[in-house]
Amino acid sequence: MRAIMFRPMWIRIVCIMFSCLLIISSFPNLDVRASGITVTIPNSMKMVDTSSTASLARVSEKVSVTQDEEYTASIFAYIEQGSIDVWLIFYNGTTETVVAPASVTPTLSQWTKRSITAKAPSGTNQVAVMVYSSLASVTTAYVDDVSIGQTVRNAGFEDPLSGTWTVSSGAAVSTQQKTGGTYSLKLDDSSSTTASYAESSNVPVTSGSRVGASAKIYPFSGSGLSIHLLFKNSTGTVIKDVVNDFTGAASQWTPVSVSATAPTGTASVSVYLTTGTTTSMVVYADDVSLDRPIEYNLGTQITNNPLDGAVFGKDASGNTI
Repeated sequence: MRAIMFRPMWIRIVCIMFSCLLIISSFPNLDVRASGITVTIPNSMKMVDTSSTASLARVSEKVSVTQDEEYTASIFAYIEQGSIDVWLIFYNGTTETVVAPASVTPTLSQWTKRSITAKAPSGTNQVAVMVYSSLASVTTAYVDDVSIGQTVRNAGFEDPLSGTWTVSSGAAVSTQQKTGGTYSLKLDDSSSTTASYAESSNVPVTSGSRVGASAKIYPFSGSGLSIHLLFKNSTGTVIKDVVNDFTGAASQWTPVSVSATAPTGTASVSVYLTTGTTTSMVVYADDVSLDRPIEYNLGTQITNNPLDGAVFGKDASGNTI
């Protein structure tokens, strides 16, 4: 028995080394570079930008798009310091069109959604998402649930409604209230028996896809607005209507959203905004989005900060670091 206990010391060493190799081989995304530790982890992505004069970026794979259609990219970010934004890069061969978001003061120490919507320029056929740290500040942040998908046309109502939205009487663009840009949608339901409505363009979607829609709502008078997802088959017939009734306060902008899984037989989906039929109402809507996402899911979101490594990316000059 004593011989058995002492003799296998070298065997234990070999076993430990072999176990380490097995552990390392189970994390194919782990990479170490001369400039520091590079980590692509299975639950979220950590970005550490230690410079206040340069930025750190991470660019996704390219996704096929249709020119002149609108696309929304979004991320969830947990920012400890500095700032993280999401950008869109459209490609036409070797030509790139970069769309930057509007400047927003970041929310620190909690998961928040950052998104950007833009129309694919004429001639472009691909798009990528770029996660980008602030140029002027040191940044430490975690990023998860990166997605990009086609959205509805004229989501901010800056263009004429004709050809982009199907509307009833009492629906028109307005400059009286808006969250961004110059215009918003005004639904004026002066009757208590006939609803005022606006329906977006159809967005292609397949059965089983998770779809989410959102809008910002400003009730001016009355109550009863609702937001719908209308799932349609190949002939345009609505086969499922998912609704969420708005319950926000009057005279202020409040987000409202609805989400659902596309049922069997779905070919497209649209966003439908409508007033009620029991009371008169005047309400404004803006910044509508409908995500048919292609997701780059990095795994379950984390709520603490267990990592010491930074995710590699590119600096402002396009150099890999």
